[in-house]
Amino acid sequence: MLLWSGMAPPGIAQVLSVDPAPSLERAVQDGFGQAVAVSGDLALVGEGGSLVTEGVVLVYRRDAAGAWTEVQQLTAPDAGRGDGFGQAVALDGDVAVIGAPTRDDGAGKAYVFEVDADSDQFVAVATLQAEQAAPGDGFGSAVAVSGGAVLVGAPQARGTGAAYAFRRTADGSWTAEGRLHQNGLADGDFFGWSVALDGDWAFVGAQFRQGTGTVEVFRYDGQDTWIADDTLVGSTAEDGARFGFAVALDGDVAVVGAPTQASF
Repeated sequence: MLLWSGMAPPGIAQVLSVDPAPSLERAVQDGFGQAVAVSGDLALVGEGGSLVTEGVVLVYRRDAAGAWTEVQQLTAPDAGRGDGFGQAVALDGDVAVIGAPTRDDGAGKAYVFEVDADSDQFVAVATLQAEQAAPGDGFGSAVAVSGGAVLVGAPQARGTGAAYAFRRTADGSWTAEGRLHQNGLADGDFFGWSVALDGDWAFVGAQFRQGTGTVEVFRYDGQDTWIADDTLVGSTAEDGARFGFAVALDGDVAVVGAPTQASF
């Protein structure tokens, strides 16, 4: 696992190696590094486990000298073998969201952790699930967090795929805002394969939609509703490009991956 440190001199990229904790017995199939996230001086490294092991997420903290040290290991409060906990991770400040898409016969769950002010450790505060969840939905295959909002993808739900929004209320609890709706989705679009969230904007990848793949853009109206705003397509995307396989969002800049685009 590699982390880049911005503390190096200008023009030099410093790459740091982060190894799994020696206290954990690991096998290749456990998937250390399957998902990663970073925010400030904290980094998450997901290890989704295998069919016979529980997933775990390792928390690393950067010290004043720039060294990254493991400080905590996160597991699901209701951990079980083959839960896939850690196959997707997201981090924003003191809030972490961990997906477990193979939990409950693949219906999936996601878990919210927040840093406790007294212990300075992450503690589990909420378990998120989709309404009318069904085996194989893959809820938690993709997760995103921004401030008090969370977005969770379930790319095989309802045949078309789905994405669900949650929000932290004034009392600190997390409640469902509902499913993001986009007209014209078809079976096998894999809507919700990737998700990104920044402020009032949400991007949801549908890697097989329209043959090439699309990214659906949603805007929060401030009243618990996400409104479909736009559809992004690759200007040169070909059939099978899987545009929307991965998506990242920061302010007014979005980056979209199309890993099987044949030509450029």
